[in-house]
Amino acid sequence: MVKDEYWKSCLSKRSANYYRDSRYAWALAKALSKKQIDVSLIYNGYFDPGYKGEYFDVIESSIFKKTTNYLAIPLARKMNSVALKFYAKEYEDSIVHFCGSDYSGLKLFNNTVATIHDVRFDLLFDFKSGGFIRNLLDSIYRDFINLKMLRDVRSAAKIISISNVVKSQLERHRIRSQVIHHWIDSSVFKKRDKALSRRKLGLPENSKLILNVSNGTKNKALSFLQETVNLLPEGYMLIKIGTPLKGRNILNVGKVPDELYPLYFNASDLYLNVSTFEGFGIPQIEALGSGLPVLARDISINREVLAEAGMYFDAYIEPPHDLAQVVVHSIEEYERDGLGDKMEKVARRLNEDTAISEYLKVYSSIGH
Repeated sequence: MVKDEYWKSCLSKRSANYYRDSRYAWALAKALSKKQIDVSLIYNGYFDPGYKGEYFDVIESSIFKKTTNYLAIPLARKMNSVALKFYAKEYEDSIVHFCGSDYSGLKLFNNTVATIHDVRFDLLFDFKSGGFIRNLLDSIYRDFINLKMLRDVRSAAKIISISNVVKSQLERHRIRSQVIHHWIDSSVFKKRDKALSRRKLGLPENSKLILNVSNGTKNKALSFLQETVNLLPEGYMLIKIGTPLKGRNILNVGKVPDELYPLYFNASDLYLNVSTFEGFGIPQIEALGSGLPVLARDISINREVLAEAGMYFDAYIEPPHDLAQVVVHSIEEYERDGLGDKMEKVARRLNEDTAISEYLKVYSSIGH
């Protein structure tokens, strides 16, 4: 029997499409629901108390309300760990898979798997945008959480890295892991008619639409993205899911319902990722599955995930004007040169059956 219960999940119908760790947890639960294996999945993070998932249950408690208060977060994480003690005996004979984002309860269970999404330490004074105090607190907090995570996951029987980039990060700390790439849900992300998708979403039918899905963390380089889009010629528009941006060529849609989310990929002409660092980049493979070309910064994770199917710009590009020209050229290049065959080849490689078979091998290796 599949036990797919997530404690304190931050998933919701309107936020799941850009919370990275929770999206992974949700997708894994959905995929494993098709298999018969005794495994309990845990996403130990924040949750929408009013949401009940289709593929898992949320155990609700007022002490786990979402918070961004730096003094409250450590207490909430401690309480998460305490709460898991009540469930440890019930699941002592199960394989327990921690999907993120807090791993402090991992040592309470006997047969454990942990998935790591990234191990990126911030330079405390490398501030790209936002206020000084906010950036300082963000950096200190992120570095503290990563150090704690590295300590906690050492007790896992098996560790999964979402990419070779993350595997290399863990190896620097003498932690061994196995890479299992995320996969494309082909039942959701697939080719659809562009004009029909635009009409369903109420988007302009004659514009060149560029899509970006991201939160506001520093590595997303949103200021650079905003400046670039504001320099695009008339007739170009950025569709921004997640953290909003300002500009004449930008349409902020914020959080979108899951049933409409894939249509934005079908309605667009280009997916643009300007991030300076990613542990993987799930929206990029969602774009591939939808037949949407991807333009991304030329960094190792993008080469690993997109391979020959991606279009790349210089990792150290600086003037937004230069990138604006690359964006226009990339749309024209894709339409002229036909990158579609390479995209389909990479999309086929990132399939659910291959990924889940790897997970089942991991679970079997620590089973009784």
